[in-house]
Amino acid sequence: MIGFHFAAQTMASQPQFAVQRPKGRGWKTLHSGPDRAAAERFFETAKGQLPVLRLIEVAVEAADENATDYRWKLITLHDGRATWTGPVGGGKGKGANARGAGGRSQGGASRPGARDGTRVPVRLYLVVLAVGLAIGAAVSLVLGLRQP
Repeated sequence: MIGFHFAAQTMASQPQFAVQRPKGRGWKTLHSGPDRAAAERFFETAKGQLPVLRLIEVAVEAADENATDYRWKLITLHDGRATWTGPVGGGKGKGANARGAGGRSQGGASRPGARDGTRVPVRLYLVVLAVGLAIGAAVSLVLGLRQP
């Protein structure tokens, strides 16, 4: 994992607690240490400043002198961007309770006349049509000139 700054030890080490935020395709470690209470305090204060955070427990295991294996377990995930809390009453529902974060239905047929949000590449179609017509015209001219 990228971003862990733990010293590799010979066998399974004492668990570390890390607070991380997403960065690109990975996670950047903001705080790490053996004290869970300190990591939780850091997590709580950072929740107001960053939209997405996670608090994880990490065990560092050295497979050999060249490779280190990280075993981690998610303790808490904070996603301040999420607006959907799930269906009311629990379980899977239908209708308004089965709607996702965007307010749209998760599946099934859409209402008549509704736009589905898929953009049609009209310019690309027109360019392909124009190129095809030009090639067809050129071929017909070449073949038409060869006949007596």
